Amino acid sequence: MNKIKLIIKYILYSLKNAPLIFSVYSIIEVINYMTPAIKILVVAYFIDAAQVIIKTKTINSNFIYISILFFVLFFINYLINLISKELYVRLSKRVDFKFEGDIIKKSSKLKYEVLENHENYELIERIYENSENAITSALEEISSFFKIIVEIFSISIIILESSILISSIVFILLIFMAVVAYYSGEKEYDSYTKSMKFFRRAKVYDTMLNSEEMVDERVLFNYGNEIANEFENLYEKGRKIDIKITLKNIAKIKGLSFLMSLLAFGISASLLYILTFGKITSGMFISITGAVFNLIHPMSWTFSNIVKDIIKRINYMKDFENFMKFPEVRRKNSIKKINKKDVEKIEFKNVSFKYPNSNKWILKNLNFVLEKGKTYAFVGENGAGKTTIIKLMLGLYEDYEGEILINGKNQKNLSLEEWYEYFSVVYQDYVRYSISFEENIKMKDIKKCDDKLFDEVIKISEVKEVIEKLPEKEKTVLGYIESKGNNLSEGQWQKVAIARALYRNAPIQIFDEPTAALDPISERSIFEKFFSVPFKSMKILITHRLGGVKYTDIVLVFSNGEVIERGTHNELLDKRGVYYKMYEKQRRWYGE
Repeated sequence: MNKIKLIIKYILYSLKNAPLIFSVYSIIEVINYMTPAIKILVVAYFIDAAQVIIKTKTINSNFIYISILFFVLFFINYLINLISKELYVRLSKRVDFKFEGDIIKKSSKLKYEVLENHENYELIERIYENSENAITSALEEISSFFKIIVEIFSISIIILESSILISSIVFILLIFMAVVAYYSGEKEYDSYTKSMKFFRRAKVYDTMLNSEEMVDERVLFNYGNEIANEFENLYEKGRKIDIKITLKNIAKIKGLSFLMSLLAFGISASLLYILTFGKITSGMFISITGAVFNLIHPMSWTFSNIVKDIIKRINYMKDFENFMKFPEVRRKNSIKKINKKDVEKIEFKNVSFKYPNSNKWILKNLNFVLEKGKTYAFVGENGAGKTTIIKLMLGLYEDYEGEILINGKNQKNLSLEEWYEYFSVVYQDYVRYSISFEENIKMKDIKKCDDKLFDEVIKISEVKEVIEKLPEKEKTVLGYIESKGNNLSEGQWQKVAIARALYRNAPIQIFDEPTAALDPISERSIFEKFFSVPFKSMKILITHRLGGVKYTDIVLVFSNGEVIERGTHNELLDKRGVYYKMYEKQRRWYGE
């Protein structure tokens, strides 16, 4: 019953988003279902009328009418198929486009924690991999299924008048074929999901072998052969799963095909026997026999494949429903342009947090206050909780205990779209967008013409000299997607990421290991410029490399999710505690 509901959802989705086109398409398809049965009758009458002419050697009006009906029927059938294809294309453009748009819109609203879950990520991959023409392909498969059902049912009804036994056998065979095809389809889909896990893992190794970004290490460490072997092993495991179930299904289908052939001969022999008693005409015998033999392939091969594809569509719709149930970020229905107000204070009050599906507390009753007009540095060993704190501050995780406040406003009482406007961030794992240099920096504000701000941020981030060397300056496409693309070094890409964060011009600027790809001299140069520029509210630096920390006003040292030291750079050095030991290890990097 649930599977039928999922099939109906394809129909309802089409009806909702293209009511007129879908309604006309459905009517045309229903008419199309009826044409095989009508063809059998018309062909039978045509043959019978032709035999009369052969006997009487006279063309009568009955033959003329049937001949006209015969050619009109085939013309109508041709016209119906033509109209059906045109409507299918129009329906696809309307419905499939809307469906893919719904997927993209939903993806843009997903909570960060959803994307960090491996199983969720696999489901999202399946949704995207099979989204092309998902709705109309399902409709076409459903339509093909009913067409074969109606055709066989029509034949059994036509035969019913002459023989209840033969009609019953045809109908029972129909049910048997449907059951076999259903279970074959279920097993093939199960094997598909199992094999895809191996194929996805193989895809990772394929990327390692072919990615331009990984070519240096691949050559240097000479791991090409080992990775190629891993790719082949994983791909072979997936292929064996597919082949195993495919061979089983082929054996079943061949068996059914043989059974259908025997049945076709049996039906023909039975009809021939009935013909001798005059219960059917020779025209009806020839027409039904031809139709039965024509059904051998559709009933054995085509029908099984159609049911298999429908099972895939049912499971896809199930995935889609689960995908649409994923939690979204909090947004208001109507967001006006948000003023990026100054932030007077950020406060963590008794904040405790553990990651989804984990019992370990990363933070426990954490308290601290950041104030306007100051620059802060968050330092600590790996696993101290620094990045987790930033993710909570940004609103990427919402399932925490305690309160996170900006200007006294609780994060959980604001839409995340409104909350996000307070921040700009540079991550250590920055993204390299294969778009123009200018678009890389401006992003969603590409149409905003703030030349003064643009010039300012490219100077601070030291990308101006990079732009000057490019063939089309800031209009140059980065990466190698286009023939005119230009790739950058690690350090240059990181400077672009810094420029992007600065251009956002948000009250709170966060830099998570922003200079990890830069040498200490370049790092010092950027920090000197960066911290000398006036800012709206506050700047936060998260780093293991402490060369830039001296430029901040307050240093917070974290350990096990708690603030264990707080003060200025010099105060903490004088204290000779944890921060002092960390800094002493790095002092020589900066020529001190």
